Amino acid sequence: MSHRLNKFTASRGPLTVIDCIDCGFIHLHPLPDLAGVAEYYRSEFWQADKPRAIVTIEGQLDWWHALWGDWLNAIEVQGLQGDKTILDIGAGFGHFVEFAASQGWSAAGVEPNADAWRYAAKRVGLHKMHRGFLEEVTAPSAHVVSVLWVVEHLLDPAGFLADLSYRAHTLLLAVPNEWTPQQMKASAKAAVPYWWIDKTHVNYFRRADIERLLHRNGWKIQHEMGTFPMEALILLGQDYTADSELGARLHASVRKADLAMVPLDRRLGRQRRQPHRAGWPGRPRGQRQELPHRRGCDARAAVAGAPPPGRRAAKDPSLGFVG
Repeated sequence: MSHRLNKFTASRGPLTVIDCIDCGFIHLHPLPDLAGVAEYYRSEFWQADKPRAIVTIEGQLDWWHALWGDWLNAIEVQGLQGDKTILDIGAGFGHFVEFAASQGWSAAGVEPNADAWRYAAKRVGLHKMHRGFLEEVTAPSAHVVSVLWVVEHLLDPAGFLADLSYRAHTLLLAVPNEWTPQQMKASAKAAVPYWWIDKTHVNYFRRADIERLLHRNGWKIQHEMGTFPMEALILLGQDYTADSELGARLHASVRKADLAMVPLDRRLGRQRRQPHRAGWPGRPRGQRQELPHRRGCDARAAVAGAPPPGRRAAKDPSLGFVG
């Protein structure tokens, strides 16, 4: 497949990304090849690049539970929960699987990393965790699949999402929300321009990019939510891009503010953290309405509705995970 430049390139250190006409989103250029990538995710991703992830997540579980609770609530409010079975792909250490089960879902996970899978299996039960990439395991069928901060790592996100449209009726997707106007203004002021370009991320999605990618591969967005746009703090003079301690304090203050809200107010706030003219949940495709706040968001969660009924089951694809 060709990768033709659309509007821009951007670089951070040795990493370069392009706005790709052919793919319809921003990604690393050149793309990594697959040699050694599977082994990286099986044995190095959490160990080498995120060695303190368990400590960090478990120190923030009250906030994560609030966030995940908002997302699962959105699925049920939209009437898309079906029989409340959910399969978490790229389940990491199993915390989301554990939380979903505590909320009355029949939850299972798929995770290729040996150490993460082992930890998750001890936490939620060996029968609930499947070790390997999706195409390698016999995972249980589920009405809902959750893909939380995964597609930015994939070499073929389109093929991955297309395959999921044959597997499930509802998709819960979370991705970083990049290249917003607010983020670009902050980048011009930041000590580390394009600080969000990361060696473990292959793909970068704007709101229109992810909507188009989902639409082309069998999904229709029913509901969207966002997290607080951290770049807003840079524009207010709190540049944390070269100061990890300041970044930790600012993120902690945002989590504290989220938890101080009653759930309904927090959920309404997450809905408003979207670019203007975002699709209003429940409106037919093509009809749009401006939201009350024209704000960016740090990450976007989308609940996508069922593919057309009667689709024939697809063969499992070979997924390209890249680091």
